[in-house]
Amino acid sequence: LVVTNPRFSPNGDSIKDSSTFAFDWTEQNPSVAEVNIYSGDPSTSSGLTKVKTLSQNLSGTSGSVSLNWNGLDNSNNLVQDGIYSAYVSILDKAGNRRELSPEILVVDNTGVAILISSPTDNSWTNQSSSNIKGQVDPTQLDQFSIVNIQSSIVTNVPYDEIGFFDFNVGLLEGANRFRLTTTDAFGNSVVKEITINRDTVKPVVSNLLPNTVLTYSKPTISYSVQDAGSGNNKSTNNVWLTFKDINNNNLRKDLIVNGVVIDPALNTNLNCVV
Repeated sequence: LVVTNPRFSPNGDSIKDSSTFAFDWTEQNPSVAEVNIYSGDPSTSSGLTKVKTLSQNLSGTSGSVSLNWNGLDNSNNLVQDGIYSAYVSILDKAGNRRELSPEILVVDNTGVAILISSPTDNSWTNQSSSNIKGQVDPTQLDQFSIVNIQSSIVTNVPYDEIGFFDFNVGLLEGANRFRLTTTDAFGNSVVKEITINRDTVKPVVSNLLPNTVLTYSKPTISYSVQDAGSGNNKSTNNVWLTFKDINNNNLRKDLIVNGVVIDPALNTNLNCVV
């Protein structure tokens, strides 16, 4: 008995899509050759459930049989990933059965997952490159690649013995999209995309009021902000007011919203920088 592809992935990609049972037989009154496939492992205490019967009628007194399982059950539905047990047997015309010890099969249509720890998807930077870091399971990994979607350049991603990767990618101004793909030995692929935005254009601050020297103690400061790179306007995440004295020393720095009211100490001259 020879079992080809005892671990296979019936996903239609023509890579280890089925498992084949080939064996020779000898019988004076042969009837049929069967392969009965059950979900589960016979070495465990859990029960087995028959999912598929493969059969071939026999004639003569000897011959060869080749039966192929494509991962479908008796209702022509694709079985779930997991462990299966295959029992090969020969029946004669009197109903006597000769059954061999079970063969263990594994159906695996699940690819190698990609975990990206940094950066987060759609993150922002002003740097010319960024490191994409994360982890994959190297035990079943056959190929691991990254493609720059804009340039279509494909590069293999190196990883260590436990699957950690730390790969540097160059960035152009604007949105940079990357597609990471893992492929295992059975042809299963997992794809994950990440976008890294590069913005080197400094925000423009205009309409800053007041724009003259004031003598009252509580001026209201207003402004307009336009960020041509990221498109963020009046963002409380990146707008700061720095107050300096007449000697240009920093007195305070506040993360603000538009229309903030500042209450400096009496008789203090302040310069405001956005």
